[in-house]
Amino acid sequence: MSVRDRIVKVLEEASWPLSTKQVAEKAGVSRNTAGKYLAVLEAEGIVHRHQIGRANLWRLRKKVEDT
Repeated sequence: MSVRDRIVKVLEEASWPLSTKQVAEKAGVSRNTAGKYLAVLEAEGIVHRHQIGRANLWRLRKKVEDT
């Protein structure tokens, strides 16, 4: 499984937004690596970042289903 897939899976399984450090620990990568992948995922519209002070909290964007 790629780093990107592991990060997405961590966020899918999370019940609440996670910090960059938490994502990194759960995905088994460094904080810097997680931060870079999360920034790319944010640019692609896959994740949402909420900044509180210096901390970034991450969650998956909700998908809108066609009905």
